[in-house]
Amino acid sequence: MPNYRKTDRAKRTAGTFRQDRTARKSRSRRVVTIPDPPAHLTELARPEWLRLAPPICAQRTLAETDLRSLELLCEVLGTANQAQATLAKEGLTIRSGDSVRAHPAVKILEGARAQATRLLIEFGCTPRARGHVEPAADADPANPFAELSK
Repeated sequence: MPNYRKTDRAKRTAGTFRQDRTARKSRSRRVVTIPDPPAHLTELARPEWLRLAPPICAQRTLAETDLRSLELLCEVLGTANQAQATLAKEGLTIRSGDSVRAHPAVKILEGARAQATRLLIEFGCTPRARGHVEPAADADPANPFAELSK
């Protein structure tokens, strides 16, 4: 698990904020509307996109450069669902001659779940990671007080 840093908001609340240690702001443009699923997503990954994109966009942390990572997360979750369905249908073990061994889909499922967990952490979709994700600032040029909150 990665070592998380406190967000600037948490440091301000705790009274430990220092401007010289402020994280640099990303130059990537934030995604403000929920994007449609890419056409090349598999049929198992598309429902994952429709389920995950709204809450990730609502956190205001998704940038245009993150869309490929979100696609990858959805594909990995689709692979995990496919392996889960295979195991439900065929069982956890297979016969190989006189011996019984684990079904190959077990290893696929384990790998997909491990990858998905790492990606979910990156998007702030786990309870621990959610507190360490810094949302994008509301940049309303018509608000004269927007600069005071920084």
